[in-house]
Amino acid sequence: MSSFPTRLNQHFRFALERLIQRGALAQLLLMMAAIVMVAIAGGLAAFFLTDNFGSIPESVWWAFLRLTDPGYLGDDTGTALRIISTAVTVLGYVLFMGSLIAIMTQWLNQEIRRLDTGLTPIAVTNHILILGWTSRTPSIIRELVLSEERVKRFLVRRRARGRLRIVVLDEDSGSHHRHEVRQLLGRDARRVPIFLRTGSSLRLDHLERVSYASASAIIIPGANYDLGGPDVADTRIIKTLLSISPTRSARRRNRPAPIVMAELFDADKVEIAHRAYGGTANVIAGDAFIARLIVQAIRHDGLTHVYSELLSYEDGNEIYIKPAGRLAGLTFSEVRRYFTRAIPIGVIRAYEGELECLLNPEGDMILEDDDRIA
Repeated sequence: MSSFPTRLNQHFRFALERLIQRGALAQLLLMMAAIVMVAIAGGLAAFFLTDNFGSIPESVWWAFLRLTDPGYLGDDTGTALRIISTAVTVLGYVLFMGSLIAIMTQWLNQEIRRLDTGLTPIAVTNHILILGWTSRTPSIIRELVLSEERVKRFLVRRRARGRLRIVVLDEDSGSHHRHEVRQLLGRDARRVPIFLRTGSSLRLDHLERVSYASASAIIIPGANYDLGGPDVADTRIIKTLLSISPTRSARRRNRPAPIVMAELFDADKVEIAHRAYGGTANVIAGDAFIARLIVQAIRHDGLTHVYSELLSYEDGNEIYIKPAGRLAGLTFSEVRRYFTRAIPIGVIRAYEGELECLLNPEGDMILEDDDRIA
């Protein structure tokens, strides 16, 4: 059976360990208590062993000054007083300087690691939110940055400030993703703020971390096959659409629901995805879209060069979408005369809440107020 001093020492060490584990504030308070005890002990020793002090508070203050500043050592006279002063000063180096720097360094390292993990909520609104990091995510970020002016005009139409801010939520968000973005964008990475946050798109508290209900647009790229095949990936995306549905967030907060862009693998699940979200959503069946491009490129020689121009940035021609505005009421043939440096190829019109793209329409089709010209 252990003796009483041994048990007391064990309880003291256990209490001290629990106090240290509470954080930097508890550690600072412990060091302050140790400094006060050393100052009191040194002051009492100087008061009783020397005749230099008239009261105990004066000697305690003398010890505290030597504890915090070694420059006072040269002012002491007498062997006993110098020995006490030297001992107090050495303890001051250990407690006041060494421990304080160690605690502050440890606290700063913990805060930096916590910020690097991406667990803190963002404080931005009207941003572009990307849910998930897949092989498509870096390319999406690059296209958003390169098309910054277009995105700004989109944000203005959404009654947002014309500044592009990109937020990415992923279960494994870390410095390696940030490094990949910097390598891909180069100097352009400094121009657009990109925030990486760790979390799951299926958990509401993690979605709140990236302020999903306040985003202007949400992009859900096609998932990788890490968790399973195409069916598992599509099911996860549909669950994500249910999690961010406007009936649970934006409409409840009396603000426009974010526009959603999502990619599925199975074309048969596109209608299910639209119903799952309930708001304005553009859902693309990736496999079907790519298959159509390949088949059309096989049928029409040279079509790949057209695709290369239309689907790439700063290479040949691009597709622009403009509101009809003052051209409403004119026929499509009449509209062509107003574009001297562009070619109208179609009209985007809303039918029962859904947008429909009418390419190469009849020349006598009359434009309506809400139409957009491609």
